Amino acid sequence: MPLVGFGNNNRPQSNLERGCFRYTVKPNDTLWALATDLLGDGERYEEIIEQNKDAYPSLTSSNNLDPGWELKYDCENEEEIIETEGFIINVKVVDDNGNPVEGAKVTIHSKVQEAVTDSEGIAHFTDVEPGDHRVIVAYDGFEGEQALTLTGDVKEYNLNITVEKKTVVFSTQSKVIIGVMSLIILALIVILIKQRRKQ
Repeated sequence: MPLVGFGNNNRPQSNLERGCFRYTVKPNDTLWALATDLLGDGERYEEIIEQNKDAYPSLTSSNNLDPGWELKYDCENEEEIIETEGFIINVKVVDDNGNPVEGAKVTIHSKVQEAVTDSEGIAHFTDVEPGDHRVIVAYDGFEGEQALTLTGDVKEYNLNITVEKKTVVFSTQSKVIIGVMSLIILALIVILIKQRRKQ
């Protein structure tokens, strides 16, 4: 008997990994609704069970799905699936009007990774290690930064960063150097004026 339920009408977010898609379960998802959305036919829910019963044995006897589960679907060849230990991070960069910014360089620290935003303002990162990170955005006189902590079973994070115009701030050392240079230039001007008067 089919395990029937209604989905949340949100389109799935999935990534292709050599012949196999993955989907992160969201609240109110059901097998029937996912089979309809992901495979085009609710009656194909058993394919989702079959491809995930080793990771989630309860699927064989229950239609309960826990948010955060990583479900495989539409796998062409199980042996070709690549398991990634790290996290998937999608960073969306927008300006102060909420418009996506294309071509911005996004850097993740501590282990440095860089990516450039696409036409939708999104930079994609894979295999990011757990822990605390800084996400830095630089683009044509604008910058943005945000802290990020990666932990838990949910392996895909979506992050929004708004870029703002850089504010030029001089350090104390820079101010001293500028002051000294100004005094030197002023002294040279005084010397030149005195020499001209002597002539």
